[in-house]
Amino acid sequence: MQQFSAFERVELKYCERCGGLWLRAAGMAIAYCPPCSREIAELPPRISPVRRRPTPLKTEPSHAIDAAFSQTATSSAWSGRLA
Repeated sequence: MQQFSAFERVELKYCERCGGLWLRAAGMAIAYCPPCSREIAELPPRISPVRRRPTPLKTEPSHAIDAAFSQTATSSAWSGRLA
């Protein structure tokens, strides 16, 4: 003869919408209390935004940066600071 337990494992959970505390069956992935679950089910589906490819960064060639730095380093404004 099979015997059934009158107890079920439950977890104390807070609702991620209203913040209320409620009990759910252990191991379930439900995040909302039953009243909030019903309200969320009635909402229209969320429309995801159009994803665009990221634009690549425009960089100067390294020789242009080196030339600009060497001009700055040899200018009269920097000469006193480098010594």
